[in-house]
Amino acid sequence: MKTINLLIVVLFFSASFAQDDFTTTTAEATSTDTTTSDVPSTEEPTTEISTTAAPTVQPPTTTAAPGTAERECGCTHNQIWLDIVAVIDNSQTMTQEGLSTIQANLDTVIHELTLNISGGWASRVAIVTFNSKAVTVANLTRISNVDDFENTIFTQVQLDPVETGVNILSGLQAALDVIKLIKPGPNRRSVVILFTSAYNNNGYDDPIPMANSMKSDNIKLITVAFAQRMESDEVKQVAELAYPNFNLTNNQADLIDSIYDRFCQANCFCAGNWLQYRQSYADETSRGFGICLYYAAISSAWQPAKFACHGEAKNAYLASELSQAKHDFNVAYTRAQAPSNDYDYHIGLSYNSSNGQYQWEQPVGQGPLPLTGFSAWNLHFPNQQIGNCVRNTRVIGQNYGWSNEDCWKAAKRYLCQVNTCDTDNYCGN
Repeated sequence: MKTINLLIVVLFFSASFAQDDFTTTTAEATSTDTTTSDVPSTEEPTTEISTTAAPTVQPPTTTAAPGTAERECGCTHNQIWLDIVAVIDNSQTMTQEGLSTIQANLDTVIHELTLNISGGWASRVAIVTFNSKAVTVANLTRISNVDDFENTIFTQVQLDPVETGVNILSGLQAALDVIKLIKPGPNRRSVVILFTSAYNNNGYDDPIPMANSMKSDNIKLITVAFAQRMESDEVKQVAELAYPNFNLTNNQADLIDSIYDRFCQANCFCAGNWLQYRQSYADETSRGFGICLYYAAISSAWQPAKFACHGEAKNAYLASELSQAKHDFNVAYTRAQAPSNDYDYHIGLSYNSSNGQYQWEQPVGQGPLPLTGFSAWNLHFPNQQIGNCVRNTRVIGQNYGWSNEDCWKAAKRYLCQVNTCDTDNYCGN
């Protein structure tokens, strides 16, 4: 499976997310897997849209009802596993006061990480300084622990005594060279975090083409505009270099938390032909969730599809739709992948006759999740007389909703779901 490293850039692979692509490490709960049993099939009534409004659900960026929220990307700071290159403006424009605050900021951020020059379930950190030219202070195999980083950032990063030039292009090029030198494995993401006191996108040293190249290579670039007191805010225009929504400023109160958040977003990804669930299907750069989806391009009944998902990747299962946003995303993804006008797909919802509840599939070893809150039933559904399993089906126009189906007789395509590779789910080579 092929992956591209992130320069705090995140990259999504185009190979298959089979179990042997990555070795995942997570904590697992214990439970028993629940199977379903169908009531004998009868003729299925005409599917119509329900006139009853579905329960109000919160947008994916807010907290849903307990037990119904879609999984966020893991963000355990000491389990972040990235290759991080800090690119620091040390020109006279930055001033000694400015440089000292950047040193303190980075020392605070890195202190919570676990560093290991061998990689693995840990981060590696490099430091580049720049003014009119760039200098690599430490590459990714130089800093072995947080104490080493602290010593390096405070003793080897110094304000240049004379240089007033600020050549961001040189700093970004040096960072890219550092990344290429280490040749990260397929499951590493790289991050570049740029601190600068000035910005100029004109002339030969225009950094925009380099930043765009990073974006196209799934490199996530964080920019921190360092605006000095009594100076103009022109430096904030450096935001145009950043990966979308990865632009920060030195005077925001939540700067450290915002850096951690971008680290965790960069460290959250899907492998192979799996697609990360995000806020907007149409916007590939919108904020991602901790969920990967896979559209099966061959049809099967619901029950075999359930077990097929188990085989697609470790801890994979038939996909859930716990919110309107997730339902809409699944529909959009299916419409983009499915053959013409064949948009029905199995979802991981079924009726358990032993407890009288509809419930969502979960990873093997975890108990099912009861259906609560959001639902998208079509008119006349749910109806167990048709079957105990559920699919998403198109009704009138572009409207889609849930309908019961026989667990063995309705052959449709299906969506599988698995947790992302992130701080809480390490994906080894």
